[in-house]
Amino acid sequence: MAEVSKHTVITSLAWKFLERGSAQLVSFVVALVLARLLGPTDYGTVSLVLVFTAIALVFVQGGFNTALIQKDGTSEEDYSSVLVFSLGMALGIYAILFLLAPAVSDFYGNSEICLILRVMALILMPGAYNSVQVAYAQKSFQFKKLFVANLFTAICSGACGIALALAGGGVWALVAQQLGNQLFVCIVLVFTLHWRPRFGFSLSSIKELFGFGVNVLIGDLLVQIFLNLRNLIVGRIFDAATLGLFNRGNQFPTAAMTAVTGSMQEVMLPTFSGVQDNPDRVLTIARRSVRASCFAIFPLMFGLAAAASPLVLLLLGDSWTGCIPYLRIFAIAYSFQPIQIVTAQAMRGLGDSKTTLKLEIIRKTDELCLMFASIPFGPIALAASSIVAGAVSCAVSLVPNVRVLGYRLRDQLADLAKPFIGSVVMAACVLMVSKLSIHEGAVLVLQIIVGVIVYIGTMVVLKDGTMAAVFDGVKRFHDGSARHTKKHIKKG
Repeated sequence: MAEVSKHTVITSLAWKFLERGSAQLVSFVVALVLARLLGPTDYGTVSLVLVFTAIALVFVQGGFNTALIQKDGTSEEDYSSVLVFSLGMALGIYAILFLLAPAVSDFYGNSEICLILRVMALILMPGAYNSVQVAYAQKSFQFKKLFVANLFTAICSGACGIALALAGGGVWALVAQQLGNQLFVCIVLVFTLHWRPRFGFSLSSIKELFGFGVNVLIGDLLVQIFLNLRNLIVGRIFDAATLGLFNRGNQFPTAAMTAVTGSMQEVMLPTFSGVQDNPDRVLTIARRSVRASCFAIFPLMFGLAAAASPLVLLLLGDSWTGCIPYLRIFAIAYSFQPIQIVTAQAMRGLGDSKTTLKLEIIRKTDELCLMFASIPFGPIALAASSIVAGAVSCAVSLVPNVRVLGYRLRDQLADLAKPFIGSVVMAACVLMVSKLSIHEGAVLVLQIIVGVIVYIGTMVVLKDGTMAAVFDGVKRFHDGSARHTKKHIKKG
């Protein structure tokens, strides 16, 4: 695979940030509307079903699509073979879920779940097709098309969900939204991508991709099993309403994480793969990516934790105040993830999926032990165990980064230190603003203004260069887009 230019990487990151940001904004607005129309119990019921469909999607979408991106010289035969394999896997897993649906319904003691699971599991088929489409688009750096597809999907699936909720559809509004997320993006990419499957199948292609892909698949599966086991435990030991509050508190930090690190994650894998023969270049890109992601994620997470109360009261209403402690906990827990995500993509780009799998096994073993130990103390303690697990996971990641990437320990700590200090100072100031006895809306606006000013000011005092690099990247994207527009005007 040829090394991509710096301009291509910056442009791809910009489009990916626009895609994630715009789609997350639309989804966020839709979620606020649905939260007003539906209650915690509806969200909890769908979350119980998502335990099974999310894990099933890993088998359909995980592993092989990542192997397609990482492989040097991916052929049309590879794409078609993975598509046929994934569709076959989707049909087989759907049949299993269809047959297990009554047992799942009995397990939860909820008769609605049987039909909901059978309908929701239909996402596996478009999900299989979509995974190969996205792999092709990422491999060829067609992130602008992914931006259009995902923004259109967020709007259409959100509109379907809101329409059903207004019509009194209850939990089925959320089911329709989930189905639309996979279906609409698949349809849009069919019309925008210059790729059509041949539906050929080569066992040798699958075998070649299997060695790398199976490690990624197992790692992704461990993540999903842990996340959904946590939901299963909350829903089974406590109740659906508690699970609704639990997941609603998780939604805010998850959206912020997805918008930032999700964008970098998808662009960085093909970028690292393109320079896999140049370890020094891999390390340089990894360090820049870590600094940029920490610069954005730390203040977002600490800011969310500090502003949780007025944010929930203003946007969701009094019926959702129970999710405030969960929001604060998960925001802090997710702040440990940026360096883990970036360095994992660097290792995968180098073709080393075994180390990332070993790390995931260690992390999830630790998280499971902490989670089970916290269950007797209630759902908030269960959520709080993720903070300890996040800190341990981050520490565990530092050592292999030295061995595999040559990313010295002191450099890793230095890249984390400034945005961490700036975010702690900012969060302290934002918390002081929350003590004011004024309307929640005014408090939230003031917290945002104070947070931005304090964080930027602290980073300037600490002489952090990430802000200048971000502005330079934005300027490059703007200049590149302007040249592209002028070129098309001249052609016209």
